[in-house]
Amino acid sequence: KWLEQMLATCHLPVTSITQTLEFVPSLHESWVWSHVQKQLGRPYVVISTAAGWVEKEWTLESWSQCVEYFNSKNIDVVQVGGPKDPLIEKAIPLLDQTTYVNIQIFKNSMGSILLDSFPLHLAINTKVPILLLCCKTCELTTWSTKNVFFVRNQWAKVTPYNFCKSFGCRLKSGEGLDNFCRSPIIKTLDFNNLIPLIEDKFEGLNDSKHN
Repeated sequence: KWLEQMLATCHLPVTSITQTLEFVPSLHESWVWSHVQKQLGRPYVVISTAAGWVEKEWTLESWSQCVEYFNSKNIDVVQVGGPKDPLIEKAIPLLDQTTYVNIQIFKNSMGSILLDSFPLHLAINTKVPILLLCCKTCELTTWSTKNVFFVRNQWAKVTPYNFCKSFGCRLKSGEGLDNFCRSPIIKTLDFNNLIPLIEDKFEGLNDSKHN
């Protein structure tokens, strides 16, 4: 659906697009994925910690708390993203992978916790649950794919920045040059507020074989 919406803005006719895209891997990608699988011996979830604008990012301390939570349940956390993303201690770093390998990582996971960044666009092509960390009043920013669940920061104050750099934000007024953003940054989002949704959406989270 997200691709249909994007193409619709370009006034291109779209008949039917399936949610799950299939990629034909090169021999090298198949080899890389086979080696990646050897690092993933037990159930895992996927995270990605960086976004194009700092207003969209969570704190490294919160990501570390997230990893500790899953590790306590004998579930690994795999970190995907760009080569310069800050590494989260105790997460399995699988950064700078190809599109095919990233999608395989997502498809074989229990689910993912992501920001509004490029890995999200890959993950929505799978059927695994995605917890999308986003702002308080982003009701205009939606994904019609059923596996995306919004975690909105309802506790933060408005952004403290004098000049918001999120030019892509649909809540901006005019030319986006004034600080009219009604969406607070997610940095103050408490990880504990994610736990009920994690327990509800990540199937097998409390399976006795993990504990």
